[in-house]
Amino acid sequence: VSYWCLDTSIKWLNPNYSASMSNLSLRLIFGGLYVGTVVLAIWLGQPYASLLFALFALLSLMEMIGHRLDQTKSSTQLTALVYTGIMVYFCVFQMPEIGLLHYLIALVIQWLVCFLARRDMQQGRQAALLYLTLYIWLPLAALAFWSVLHPSLMQDHLLFFFICIWAYDSLAYVVGKTVGKRAIFPKISPRKTVEGTIGGLLLTTALMIALDHFWLDLNGHAFILAPLIIATAILGDLFESFYKRKLGIKDSGNLIPGHGGILDRIDSILFAALPFVIVLSLY
Repeated sequence: VSYWCLDTSIKWLNPNYSASMSNLSLRLIFGGLYVGTVVLAIWLGQPYASLLFALFALLSLMEMIGHRLDQTKSSTQLTALVYTGIMVYFCVFQMPEIGLLHYLIALVIQWLVCFLARRDMQQGRQAALLYLTLYIWLPLAALAFWSVLHPSLMQDHLLFFFICIWAYDSLAYVVGKTVGKRAIFPKISPRKTVEGTIGGLLLTTALMIALDHFWLDLNGHAFILAPLIIATAILGDLFESFYKRKLGIKDSGNLIPGHGGILDRIDSILFAALPFVIVLSLY
């Protein structure tokens, strides 16, 4: 329904815009399945939410390993299974006590490995697999571990997190398509505009504050969390765009028809998750 509304509103505001109905149908169907799966897992609670994050980690790591151009694919596929197994074991069987310091260390590691991976790719080298696997695994593990340790807060806060990212994607897309003129990062992601980014940020923040007031219970922290999620989600999207551009690929995979791979769907989550749980750990 959201994709149909987006397409209709854009056509009304911008008559020059035309979209492929077949592609739109695929995006509508499989986008709805993706959103429904996430919402259902969060609504069911544990261990379903954590198992979903573990599945995201497995599929994303397998996609990343599949992009390798050397002969390490078969041997490094074990990495994806080991990382996923660690998440499942901790979340289902024996959850250690993880707090603010652990999340801060994970954030530093993630940003460091992303910097090193970007440096290697800019210099024409293939980024070390360790860099890319940690960039994916650490934030998804943080979401899973935080969810297990805070079951009473999990549902409202995770719904807020995902709705914020989805709403920003939709609203920034609408604003950008209708009034966007200036590309914000022309070399990395030329279709993203300054107007779409700012408009999406303001509209989504207002929407999330309203949702916090009338539905979700975040103790009034929506005005802090929403801009934080959006800003870091933008960085996650840009990093994956840079990664795909360096590899010369359009999508990270073909798992989700109309959307590409699982990394194409969760790229925003990967940079937003750790800052999100860090702020939650402060109150």
